[in-house]
This record gives sequence, C-alpha cells and structure tokens, in this order.
Amino acid sequence: MKNLKRITLLVFILISVDTLKAQKFGIIGGLDLTKMSISENRISSSPNGISPSPNGESKYKHTLGHHIGITLDIPFSDRISLQPALLYSTKGVKYEESYSYSSSYYDYMTGNYIETTTSSESTLKIKASYLELPVNLKLSFPIGAIKVFGAFGPYLAWGFSGSIKGESSYNYFEETEKTSIEYGIAWGTSSYDMLRRLDYGIGYGLGIELNSFQIGASYNQGLANISANNDYGNSIKNSVIRLSVTYFVGKGKIKED
Repeated sequence: MKNLKRITLLVFILISVDTLKAQKFGIIGGLDLTKMSISENRISSSPNGISPSPNGESKYKHTLGHHIGITLDIPFSDRISLQPALLYSTKGVKYEESYSYSSSYYDYMTGNYIETTTSSESTLKIKASYLELPVNLKLSFPIGAIKVFGAFGPYLAWGFSGSIKGESSYNYFEETEKTSIEYGIAWGTSSYDMLRRLDYGIGYGLGIELNSFQIGASYNQGLANISANNDYGNSIKNSVIRLSVTYFVGKGKIKED
C-alpha cells in the first residue's frame, strides 16, 4: 500500500508540473481482449475452486471487455509527451472444463457387462471492473498529414466489482443435469476471497494521430499476482490487448516565451 501511495503521488506530481502546458484534453474509449493467466501449479486451477479431473481438459480463453475515460496529452517537445489517463475498464477470462470416463458393471439380470460413460462440462466467464490509471510516455514522428507514435509506461488499477457467470452439465446413464452458476467476485486477501483489488503492470502501444483523433493499439501485461490465496503458489495475472480511439480538444503545443 505504501508503494501504491508513492507511485500515485509521483504521477500527480508529473501531471501538475506541466499542467499549464497541457492544451490537449481527450475522451478515450475502445475494446479490450482480456485474459487472466492462471497458474497450472495451483492445487485448484479452476476459477470456481473445483479441481479438474486428471482425465479431463481445462482451457482459459480471451474474453471481450471495454474501456472508457479521460486523458491528457502533456507535451515536453514536438515529439515527446506524457499521456496519463483515468479509465473504467473491464478484465476477465473465459474458463472451459470438460472430462469423461467410461466404466462397466455386471448386470445380473441379463448376465452381461454394461458399458457406461460419465461426462461433465463447465463454462465460466469472469468479469472484473477496474478503475485504471495508465501513464504513458509517447514518442511521435510526423509522416505527411499524420503522426505515428509509440508509447510505453506503467499502469495502476483498483478492482471494485465483478461477477462469475456460467453453467455446468453432468451426464450419467443418459441423464443430463444442468446447473447455472452466478455470484459476485469476493475481493480481499483472505483464503475465503478470490481476487486482490490492486493490479499493476506495464503497457506498450503503437498508433496514429490525425487532426483531433488518435487511434492506438496496445498490450498491457499485469505484473501483480491478484490471486487472494497464494498458499500453494497460486498465481493470477491480467493481460489486455487494447484498441482505443481518442478525441482531443486543444492544440497540445508548448507555449513559447
């Protein structure tokens, strides 16, 4: 928590120093392709706490999210600027688990062995909402009427809500039992919780600027282990592939004396 306060204070200092030079204020939004990388070394690697069958298969897939917020473009020169933002973003993962096995039993009525197959399938989608503060250093290169830029920087995020939704089915003796799953994410640091609220990481991006619009693509890799229970080496980390569109107001030029 001390490190979070120090980093946040540094961010606001950097922003306040050049606020008078910042002539570009923007509205930013877009789509995210998100995934939670969940360690396979855990005692339980499924998000709902149920260990997959050794005869089965579990997969973690990307899921669609979004982000929206405000941003500043604070110029240091014609090519270098600082671009902090305050975003509402959603992150998560789609989890699929399936297993099946065959067995047989002796039917005394017919005197034959009867083959049976038992199978189970589960699909869960985790969706977590974050308040996110990315701060990117941007390097721009003019090419004709457009500017091409690259960006790099850290982010901080704070989880405040979320849900887990899905369904499971169990098939046995040609009978199918289906169950719906829906509950909220338990945030905290105890063994009864699921995710820690604090997330942080690093982002890389490329894009173009044309007049008042900026279009960018970026990849954010979470560095924080957001698993609430780390007793058995559990690890959950966010990753996001992001496509953003920003509309700026102002010229964003440094005032000359």
